[in-house]
Amino acid sequence: MSETAPDSRPHFDLDAAFDEDYLHFYAPYTSEEQNDADATLIGGLLGLAGGETVLDLGCGTGRIAVRLAQRGCKVTGLDRSERFLALARDAAAAHGVDVQWLGGDQRRLHFVEEFDAAISWFTSFGYDDDRTSRDILARIHRALVPGGRLLLESLNVFQVAFDDCQETIRVDDDRMVDRKRFDAVGSFVAHERRVERQGRPPRSFTFSVRLFTVPELRDWLEAVGFTDVQAYGGEGEPFDVESERLIVVARRAR
Repeated sequence: MSETAPDSRPHFDLDAAFDEDYLHFYAPYTSEEQNDADATLIGGLLGLAGGETVLDLGCGTGRIAVRLAQRGCKVTGLDRSERFLALARDAAAAHGVDVQWLGGDQRRLHFVEEFDAAISWFTSFGYDDDRTSRDILARIHRALVPGGRLLLESLNVFQVAFDDCQETIRVDDDRMVDRKRFDAVGSFVAHERRVERQGRPPRSFTFSVRLFTVPELRDWLEAVGFTDVQAYGGEGEPFDVESERLIVVARRAR
């Protein structure tokens, strides 16, 4: 498939999308119980037994990184938001674990054969044009040791393509409204998001996320050196069109 033109998608302002409002509205989706379940699923799909070096890309507030560290992994969390990283440090301290927190952008990932596993969780991939996204996968591949594993989680394109065109998340009297449009040619979902919180002026912005079929993402991964690509649904079940999420696990060739 040819690459999507860089200017065919709405600009993704990462600072606008991932801020205090994001933490506020997504809190119901990141409860302690959900975080524990996510970490258990990730550990199982990657076969983590403890002692592995793990890179958590777009680690956010550290909800997965901290729990993998509790399981005995040596975790490095990378995120571009200093606010999120400050919360991640607090979470690690509260749980009594050591995690290396790094401020940075996965588009400039520079590690070479340092990690047994890498994680991209909660749709942390697909914000960029195709050329940049392919380069990110190559950088992740380079960061893994031979035989290292990547787990990449995203939305299921089949669900998004036929989903409702509007979604509203309410927290108390606040609301976040997403008006969505799926572009079948570029294979991305474009959002027009409006945030309305009590005592604050409303704000709006646009962003988009590239979505993949399994064969397309497998081709991208194999092109940069991954092998043994497996696809699962959001709860680790065999992936199909009805799955809410897509999880792909791949291995760097030895």
